[in-house]
Amino acid sequence: MKRASKLALMCMWGILLSLTLEAQTKPSLTILPFTGAVGGDEEIITLLFANQGDLRTAFTVIPCTSNFKRITEETVLPDSVEKAEDIIAEVRGQLKTDFTILVRTERIGASNLVLISLVEMRTLREVAGEYRQYSTLREFRSFVPAISAKLIQGAENIRNDLPKLTVLPFYTPNQGAEIRQADILVQLLTIELANRGTYAVLPWALSIETLIRNLSIPYVGIIDPVRIKTIGIITHIPYVLAGDLLNLGSAHLFMASIVDTEDASLVRGGDMEYTVITEELPSLEQLAAALVGTVEEEGPSAIPEPLLAEESLPEKEEPPPVVVHLPEEPAAPPAPVRLPEKRAIPESLVRIPDGIFTMGSPLSEIARDADEVPHGVRMLGFYMGKYEVSQRDYAAVMGINPSYFKGAAFPVERVNWFDAIGYCNARSIQEGLTPAYSIDEEHIIWNREANGYRLPTEAEWEYACRAGTTTAFNVGDTITTNQSNYDGTYRYRNSRAGVYRQQPTTVESFPANPWGLHNMHGNVYEWCWDGYGPYGSEEWVPNRRIVRGGGWYSAPQYLRSANRVRMSPYTKTSYVGFRVVRNAE
Repeated sequence: MKRASKLALMCMWGILLSLTLEAQTKPSLTILPFTGAVGGDEEIITLLFANQGDLRTAFTVIPCTSNFKRITEETVLPDSVEKAEDIIAEVRGQLKTDFTILVRTERIGASNLVLISLVEMRTLREVAGEYRQYSTLREFRSFVPAISAKLIQGAENIRNDLPKLTVLPFYTPNQGAEIRQADILVQLLTIELANRGTYAVLPWALSIETLIRNLSIPYVGIIDPVRIKTIGIITHIPYVLAGDLLNLGSAHLFMASIVDTEDASLVRGGDMEYTVITEELPSLEQLAAALVGTVEEEGPSAIPEPLLAEESLPEKEEPPPVVVHLPEEPAAPPAPVRLPEKRAIPESLVRIPDGIFTMGSPLSEIARDADEVPHGVRMLGFYMGKYEVSQRDYAAVMGINPSYFKGAAFPVERVNWFDAIGYCNARSIQEGLTPAYSIDEEHIIWNREANGYRLPTEAEWEYACRAGTTTAFNVGDTITTNQSNYDGTYRYRNSRAGVYRQQPTTVESFPANPWGLHNMHGNVYEWCWDGYGPYGSEEWVPNRRIVRGGGWYSAPQYLRSANRVRMSPYTKTSYVGFRVVRNAE
């Protein structure tokens, strides 16, 4: 009898030992409600996942009596910049697990919305997620196995080479329900981005509740360079997701951009229209695809997509496009086609005179950036469009109108740099001119001798914008919304608060500058030929092109004649368009 008892005791000890060893080999997991309301859906859904068989097989599930909101609110960033990354250790130290599942519920009309995120605690990033609408908890219970399988797969396929991305609060001009809608859409978009595996995405809740709260930097516009660069310095996070929610009357426009925190340049952007969120959620798949670069470019100007993260760009350097480099031709090529002397110049073009001007901004100019180094430039004359290219003009050449804000006299927008290049060549051919650009599968080469349409250089753009002036704007030291289309809720120097139109205006809006050019300040940013780099240098930052002039959503400091903004040439958004130039005869 004693021998049997000993044998049974040994068996029990063996089982306990094997269970202990198994627990040590499996990653640990805790499941947290977001707000922790007792008896609410979040608490019940948390228990459903805690008892799910596949999760318990894949993880050692550890119960937790707290909730994520309380933990993040109690976590405060250190005052010292050098210790800012300790936030990850602080949150991880309170949970003491390898993974955490966050459960958040929202009410959407007559149904409920649940958002599930799996967070890897070593780096505090979201590795997988799912969101579902449901009417009853019994209905949601049927979703639990499939969601669990997706989370387990996310935990098994973690990549450690992804750049980090955090989320900024999205700007909304109104309060209440619109802020809540923006919060829901940002949560859904964060989950979509995490599932695509292009960025190591910090949990939406942590980004909003902790990082941004502790930075205490005022919000100025969708892409405020000072704020974004500060976030990069403090957190060492290379990318942020920022955006706006705009009211379009019966609909809304949800605009999102991924921004580099090192230089506040726009990596990618996109937008989505939707009606008020009631019974059905809008789909964010297309917007998420645009942000990570998986949407195929359309039209004749399509160029193969580069890798998104700059760290993974190929080592080879971009050939300097400013050097004339034409494809191989016969030994005795014909001379370039010149404009006949009697051929009329379209009335839509203005002759810009030869001259010398100071490019950049003086040290005394308010809101100037360090890259606006003042220097003298000698300019040869050229022709420039009086107006931004309108939707009517673009459609007449390209056969399509990609713009979000429709109107024949509105500027064309949602065109990237390659689309603008394609338009210039197509219009040149249509008018019997020599195209300015040679395009192959990898490169675009500017033929400086061609008489066709092209994009202005950065120097040409600023020279034409200033039109002989030396002040911050070509209308003086300040500007108002009676002179330009921008976000008038912000002021520059002693300017008056004005209107925020929340969309472009017609290309003929507002008086022209002294040289007859309209909307050089505001309305839509305008693509230039140049990549971004120091003035006069051909060592450009990879995958960055210059846009100038500011847009309808911009604060006035971004409309200054000297202000430089860089974007990915693949960016398509409703606040970027272009205007054309041609060589003088």
